[in-house]
Amino acid sequence: MISTLPELEAVDKLLKEEDLIVPAKVMVSKAEPYRELIEKMIREYGCTGQVIFERLRENHDFDGSYWSIIRFIRRLEEKEPEAFIRMETAPGKQAQVDFGYAGKMFDPLIKRLRRAWGFMMTLSCSRHQFGKFVFDQKVETWLNLHREAFEFFGGVPGEIVLDNLKAAIVKAALYEPHVTKEHT
Repeated sequence: MISTLPELEAVDKLLKEEDLIVPAKVMVSKAEPYRELIEKMIREYGCTGQVIFERLRENHDFDGSYWSIIRFIRRLEEKEPEAFIRMETAPGKQAQVDFGYAGKMFDPLIKRLRRAWGFMMTLSCSRHQFGKFVFDQKVETWLNLHREAFEFFGGVPGEIVLDNLKAAIVKAALYEPHVTKEHT
């Protein structure tokens, strides 16, 4: 025997009568009435959460907490997550290289803090990585890091994809970047 489902309105009415639907409580931030002012303080003056909190308390009798301002600002700054396209490659076909500033690190040779750079080579198929910190961006250093990575991986990938780093790329271009002479 086949029975038909009740209409949606009938189900909704039944659930409400039995107190089975509990409407969600909508919490409105105490900072919401000051949205335009907060946005202006951030956009035009670069104010921090602490400054915004203090100005609202002093000038607008704001009775919310400092953390309510911080949470409100974080929600204002929320963006859509960045989308990525996964590139599939065959094993051994490709590696990706990035070389970027890593902050100051202790150099044991000269026994002081120095600017350091991080080198990272990632095999595109397996995502297996080799990384090392260095204290200069010279072409010689960059080439030695590649050799070390190839030794670590036990071979050389068919293609290296560079991230427009200064040690290798003279002029950036999407398909044919101008590479330093040491790489040609």
